Amino acid sequence: MKFKIVSFIIFLLMMYVAFFPDHYVAFLNNSSALKKVVKEEHPPVLTVTETETQPENGKSSLKSFLKTTDRSSPFYEYSSKVYKDDPALEALVANITASCGDDTYCKVQKIFEYVRGNVPYVGEPNGVNNILPPYETLGKGGDCEDLSILLASMLNSVNGVKPYLIAVPKHMYVMACGLNGGHVFEPVYNVVYDKATQVSDNKYMLMELGKNSRVRIIAQSNQRFGIMVFPSKLDQKRHMEKKPSTYYPDCSADDVTVFSKECAFPSNGAVLMLSGKGDADVKVQIESVHAPNVRQYEFDKMPCIMLDPSYRGSGADIGEEMPKFVHAKKEVVRAW
Repeated sequence: MKFKIVSFIIFLLMMYVAFFPDHYVAFLNNSSALKKVVKEEHPPVLTVTETETQPENGKSSLKSFLKTTDRSSPFYEYSSKVYKDDPALEALVANITASCGDDTYCKVQKIFEYVRGNVPYVGEPNGVNNILPPYETLGKGGDCEDLSILLASMLNSVNGVKPYLIAVPKHMYVMACGLNGGHVFEPVYNVVYDKATQVSDNKYMLMELGKNSRVRIIAQSNQRFGIMVFPSKLDQKRHMEKKPSTYYPDCSADDVTVFSKECAFPSNGAVLMLSGKGDADVKVQIESVHAPNVRQYEFDKMPCIMLDPSYRGSGADIGEEMPKFVHAKKEVVRAW
């Protein structure tokens, strides 16, 4: 019985379409229009999580859960320890940055290098979390939070710089904002060799420059000497044997009393040879040159750089965020 009823209804529909095709087409058009209107009025909801993008201007954008510091923030206790307009800290910063003039970038770099070079990192036992004020950290050192609080406090003495505390899982560092874009921070020079040596026609000094891909060589004597830099010991040996060899002509000189030049090599290093014209006492100083590769971020419509005072040596450059924290969730807390 049910099958007969369904069959009869289908038969009626077919007859309707056959005798009234215009009505059927109109019905389909109205249905499509309705679907289109519904789609436009109710777009899909996008769920956005914290991430890093690379916009057209070349700066990475940084989103965060906390835009400003208030008492409801779990990190208010840290930001409340940051000093603002402290005369003694301002005097210290003025002394550290005396050679910078009005160069804001120079001041930021000097302050960052001062904290990393003079204030020790001192970890805390598990389960202990003492938040130290800046002067106490200056006197005895501190952990990542203490060093970040100190650095942010000192940066508050530089006109135009706006520091933030960046909290990631089990770590804290600083973001300095308000700097103008396009500035290259000055290279850092570290002395790796500083001695006087005696060379002659038959006696030479040979020194491997290790993995220093960029060095500054300064040499001087009251007698004539020569200096050559080779890619390897093999090339130096072939040179001594009067065989074809390769060397760096831009970082070599012959028959001079003073030599000063900055040289760049491949990452596998180079070999320096110093020889004399007769007997020569030559004072040689070699410095490794480190030019930081600054990564700039955009936050709250300001250009910003990361400053991690906890990492020492070449572990983290000025303006470089450590790789393991690049994609970590961040809490950005205002400290100015």
